[in-house]
Amino acid sequence: MKNFISYLGKKFDSQTKLLVKNTSWVLGSNMIRTGLVFLKSIVIARGLGVEFYGIYALIVAFVVSIQDFFNLNIGNAFIKFAAEYKTNERTDKVVALIKVCLLATAATALLSIIMIAVLLNVSYDLFVNKPGLEWYIFFYAVADVASFFDPMGRSILRLYYKFKINSIIQTITAFIEFIIVTTVVLMNPADLRSFFIAVVVSKIINTIINNGAGLWELRHEFLPHAKAGIGIVKDQLREIGGYIVGNSLSKTLLTLMNQGDVLILGAAMGPKPVAYYAVAKRMANMLGVITDPFTTSVFPQFSILLAENRHKEIKTMLIKITRTAILPSLLVIVLGYFLGELVITTAYGPAYSPASEPFTICLIGSVLTSLFFWNQSLMQSMGLIAFRFKVYLFAIALGGLLSYFYLVPNQGSVGMAIGVVLTKVIIITIFTTTAFIKLKSPDIESGTAP
Repeated sequence: MKNFISYLGKKFDSQTKLLVKNTSWVLGSNMIRTGLVFLKSIVIARGLGVEFYGIYALIVAFVVSIQDFFNLNIGNAFIKFAAEYKTNERTDKVVALIKVCLLATAATALLSIIMIAVLLNVSYDLFVNKPGLEWYIFFYAVADVASFFDPMGRSILRLYYKFKINSIIQTITAFIEFIIVTTVVLMNPADLRSFFIAVVVSKIINTIINNGAGLWELRHEFLPHAKAGIGIVKDQLREIGGYIVGNSLSKTLLTLMNQGDVLILGAAMGPKPVAYYAVAKRMANMLGVITDPFTTSVFPQFSILLAENRHKEIKTMLIKITRTAILPSLLVIVLGYFLGELVITTAYGPAYSPASEPFTICLIGSVLTSLFFWNQSLMQSMGLIAFRFKVYLFAIALGGLLSYFYLVPNQGSVGMAIGVVLTKVIIITIFTTTAFIKLKSPDIESGTAP
């Protein structure tokens, strides 16, 4: 064992070791949370049945897609600028930035609720083919707005490398949601209304825990600067605002890619194919249990390394990580191809066996995302927000149009999965190429594409 640890120590560079260290707690938490999410999805899918599960997937896709237009996704923007303040030992500016982010988030959260209410009154039937759920969708949207604030609590802890406490908090909230939702579904099977009430309650509780715990953990760091006004960062407000808006628009497009596939499939094929596709997608995304923690940990690390102009260390880390992950990634695809149907029918039941058809394609997309987990975070850290938005817009428009007019009508859920993979390939190719070109240039913070 000592020889193995020594081998790993020599194989990886210092920044990769730091990334692994920061990721270890997140990985443990993510494995527990992903396991709970997986078990919860089985209970929900079996308890609600194929039809109701498909309707639920459509409702979530509708609410998340609309609200993400207003969600500033402010966590990464906070880390980018707060990392500079932290490096310069300006905690007062970090506190001021927290206030700016919270005020902006509150304003957009209110706007999103108003928009959901308008759409439910004007075009409910266009999105949801089941009457009587308007109020439940509205309350789900109100509860989901609370999650606008969640990234702040997590990002504050990530900035100060508080990955252990962050992981503990995420694990606790996952257990709370699992217990509340699964209990209600088991006690009230095939009852969509009771299920939505359970989801709303769990979301509100988790948001309170997420944000309260983060601020409490760093109270000694922030309390001496509690009176810091937002005026001390006013000279950067335009730059911060531009980054937030650009990053938010790009994140909205990414959400549309992740949720829009369900809406496209639902509009063309109905709830049942959506249920099968949602199960396939859920199974394929289980791979994120390994790579999501790295994504969470690497962004603040990139931000600090770029602030210190340590470009070569970033390149070395990325090359070694990607090379190491290629062979395991191919193995995952092979195993998924041969065992996918068995796993799906065993977990979700024979009623969901059609989900095995799009599963392998979804798995390929998930593997690609995991293999290049770092490229989106690096684009954000480099300030290439406008460029990232243009790439997302191009790739999603191309993949979406191809899926809606050709792939889905001809191949159903399999066609939708192919369209999503094509979109991801375009994005990954452009981002990865751009990242390595920009790392050769000293002018990374310009935010322009090469």
